[in-house]
Amino acid sequence: MKKLLNSAALLVALLLLLQPARAQQASDDDELGGASALVRRVGSLDEVRQLLATPGTRNQAMLVQQGNANRLTVDQQALTGSASNLVQLEQIGDYNLLNVQQQGSGLEQRVVQQGNGNEVASRMRGSEVESVISQSGNANRVQQDLNVNQRTYVIEQTGGRNELIQRENSQGTPVGYEVRMTGNMRVVIEHGP
Repeated sequence: MKKLLNSAALLVALLLLLQPARAQQASDDDELGGASALVRRVGSLDEVRQLLATPGTRNQAMLVQQGNANRLTVDQQALTGSASNLVQLEQIGDYNLLNVQQQGSGLEQRVVQQGNGNEVASRMRGSEVESVISQSGNANRVQQDLNVNQRTYVIEQTGGRNELIQRENSQGTPVGYEVRMTGNMRVVIEHGP
């Protein structure tokens, strides 16, 4: 009987020891589930390569950051010919900072930030420019400086206490852009030299 009790006690102790491991395993699976969801949203690497393999594109980048207080700087320069720059960036978290500089012809940037206290600083120089910046959250900031021709851009901010500062010196192109903002905000848009 004593042997049976010892065996039962050993079995109970073993089960108790294994219980935290199961809980830890579940949280690891949850994290993988989040990462898997992100991969499904972004697409497979082959799909991304196909998207980025645009003919004539010289500089290409696609970056995704998750977490808080990330810092990301992208500097793309294509000074000769009609080679283009393409950048697609996504930051998910709070207090992230993104600095993008592009120069050349056929510039394209797509930026998504989700969280609070995030900031985008963008500077584009060249022609045939397309810029799409989307922020969701509170106390976010976009500062964009454009010296371009033939441009299209969209800025979207949702949340409260957001700020947009847009400076543009476009020559030979009619002034036009799309800005969508909800919540209380500060907006500064300047055109001209």
